[in-house]
Amino acid sequence: MNKKNILIGLFLISVLAAGCSNRQTGPAAIPTNVVSIPTAAQKTAASNPSQDATPAIIAAANTFVATLSDAEKKTTLFDWTDTAQKQRWSNFPPAGFKRAGLLWGNMSAAQQSAWLAVMQATLSTEGYNRVIGAWNADDALLAAEGTGGGFGKDNYYIALIGTPSETSPWQWQWGGHHVTVNATIAGTKIALTPSFIGCQPCTYTDTTGSTVR
Repeated sequence: MNKKNILIGLFLISVLAAGCSNRQTGPAAIPTNVVSIPTAAQKTAASNPSQDATPAIIAAANTFVATLSDAEKKTTLFDWTDTAQKQRWSNFPPAGFKRAGLLWGNMSAAQQSAWLAVMQATLSTEGYNRVIGAWNADDALLAAEGTGGGFGKDNYYIALIGTPSETSPWQWQWGGHHVTVNATIAGTKIALTPSFIGCQPCTYTDTTGSTVR
């Protein structure tokens, strides 16, 4: 990785981290092919910009966990002491790296919406839209390259490490090919490293016919 790419990566992480103070970066529109319903906790946080974001994140995470069956919980939830899972992330496609957690393509629409609410509660509006835009690019890659590499939005994984808490540290993981976010919450502090936002392709046409770059 050259110096330019490192600087770009650091910039993108700083964009994601804008959400840690519960700030809104502007009226960016949510992509039309993503459906999510804000939780009550998110609405409360949005009405009070100075409020700590952690309660909204915890509420969204608990709402998501409540959608899981017992079998899905065994797949998705990991102990805080599970160092191997904390390290289990990559920007490689499934053909090049084996992930663990709940596969997006196996989730119901309600579960998917509940998970997106977790991401929205954690990230800034701009950060969230950047992540979604890069994620959608993987479907464009799938259309161009086929299924051989395991490309596509369905091949993303979700994991919760530790128990959502306002005092004890815990972490959520979401990622797949070219896009990964690891969010660690410890009280009022949120760390979004390591996170990675790449793109392939870096320009594509979305489901509305608009060009995304």
